[in-house]
Amino acid sequence: MIRKIFFPVGITMKKNQQPYDFKAQMIKKLNLDIFVEDNWDIVKKLKVKSQKSKVKTKIFWICNLLDRNIKYQYKFKNLKEVVSKGLL
Repeated sequence: MIRKIFFPVGITMKKNQQPYDFKAQMIKKLNLDIFVEDNWDIVKKLKVKSQKSKVKTKIFWICNLLDRNIKYQYKFKNLKEVVSKGLL
C-alpha cells in the first residue's frame, strides 16, 4: 500500500529557484491530489498558487510545536495522523 502513496522521484531544482516555486511546479507536473509539507511559509505560498491555478491539490501541513496555534484546514501533528484518518 505504501508504494501506491509514496514513490521516488529523481528531480533536480533549477539554480536560484525558490523551493515553493519548485514544489508548485512539481505538484502541477505530477498532477498530485495531495501534497504534504512541514514548512508553514511554503504551505502558505503553495496554497495561494493552487488557488490561482486550476490545480486542485490539497496541501497538507505537518505543523510544529511553535506553529500549533495557526488555523489551517489541513493541519496535522504528524504524518501518522494523516494516515490514521484515512486521508492518504
